[in-house]
Amino acid sequence: MTAFPRKSIPGLLVLLTLNANPAFAGEEYGKRVFTEWCTPCHMDSPFAPGTIQLKQVRGADKAMLENRTDLTEPLVRTFVRSGFAGMPKFRRTEISEANLDALIKYLVKP
Repeated sequence: MTAFPRKSIPGLLVLLTLNANPAFAGEEYGKRVFTEWCTPCHMDSPFAPGTIQLKQVRGADKAMLENRTDLTEPLVRTFVRSGFAGMPKFRRTEISEANLDALIKYLVKP
């Protein structure tokens, strides 16, 4: 059996802490969730289907989710869990409640 390198232990502990409690990572954790799950459709690109649809329906100023100031916790939670138009719904096994909470903190501006 090979020993686990000691210099890897601090990095592993940070990773485990972030995964166990996303609140420790603050906004950065929410951004990671956004990047992993939302960016493929909602990035700043003329080829991103979510951005294209929002631009057509809501206007250019509301096309980028990260720039919006009108998003609310119930709205984001409902869209993520139920889907909407071409957006699929995401199960708790895909985006955990803790990850969804971090995503909401990242997207919803006070």
